[in-house]
Amino acid sequence: MQRSVLFKRGLAAFGAALAFAAATPSLASAAAGAIAPQPVVLDFRQDMPTAPTANSDFGEHGAVLDAIGQQVGGAVINCDDVAGRIADSIYCTGIIDFYQRGEIGFQVGTAVTPDGRSAPRIDGIITGGTEEFEGLTGELRLTTLANGVYRAEFLSAAH
Repeated sequence: MQRSVLFKRGLAAFGAALAFAAATPSLASAAAGAIAPQPVVLDFRQDMPTAPTANSDFGEHGAVLDAIGQQVGGAVINCDDVAGRIADSIYCTGIIDFYQRGEIGFQVGTAVTPDGRSAPRIDGIITGGTEEFEGLTGELRLTTLANGVYRAEFLSAAH
């Protein structure tokens, strides 16, 4: 099976998964005054795997776009794809870099069927942040917008 950044086609929902960075109040919980960014779009279309990824690792990098489509950062992911009889299991770790602001680390996983389908929305874990995101915790929600393009929202750990 071939995959896009975070699970070609269905999650094709992980990760792109970040566009709209700066238009609403922060939802993720944070320590020491860390503020979660607004939702953004992750666009991995320029660096998607072109060959099957089953039982292998793959990585991608892409742009982080704000609500008006301007690039405000970059993102990288590294994924393990383990083939199964009913579906592949894909687990990814990644970093979202907001230019001049800091980075946010995350983990996310999903199942992908043999025909390439996965959940249109996947929730992952924010593993930490740097600079203005230092101490950030909570949930990263990735929603597939298109193959290799994801909306990323930073949600409170209380959700």
